[in-house]
Amino acid sequence: MKLRLGNKADEAAHFAIYPYGGELPAPVHLDVRGQLFTDVPVSGPYELAVQGPNRFWVELAGSVEGVAAGLDVRVRKDGSSLHVELENTGTKPLSVKLRSRGYGSRTVNQDVRGRQTRTLAWPTDQGWYDLEVTTAEDTTYRRRLTGHLESGAPSVTG
Repeated sequence: MKLRLGNKADEAAHFAIYPYGGELPAPVHLDVRGQLFTDVPVSGPYELAVQGPNRFWVELAGSVEGVAAGLDVRVRKDGSSLHVELENTGTKPLSVKLRSRGYGSRTVNQDVRGRQTRTLAWPTDQGWYDLEVTTAEDTTYRRRLTGHLESGAPSVTG
């Protein structure tokens, strides 16, 4: 599995990868400036978490053999808004469910055809977000993305 870690700040940001499914012998710590791709050796089911700056947290679970193994989920800041990108690099269509776990109660069902990318605007609470992504076709697949859209101002929780 290849993880893409990104940081647009002038200084390097620290990330930690936690292998809850035994994918790595110990947590991996990386300082990232710009964009970094790192390989995590996965041969079947996996369960990982990635921690980044300012309470950024991503949980990844699934199986390399699962129907949704090719579903890539990315979040990006666009102005003061959060956008969630769903890229299905596989050939089979997926029924994707996005659900707020905190900072709201939104649920969205989105069909993503094979070889298609869909982008959705996602609401935040003063820049904070916490959402979960699952698929109907692959019950092992789960992503949880939690963080804050950085503005340069001190982060405030509401």
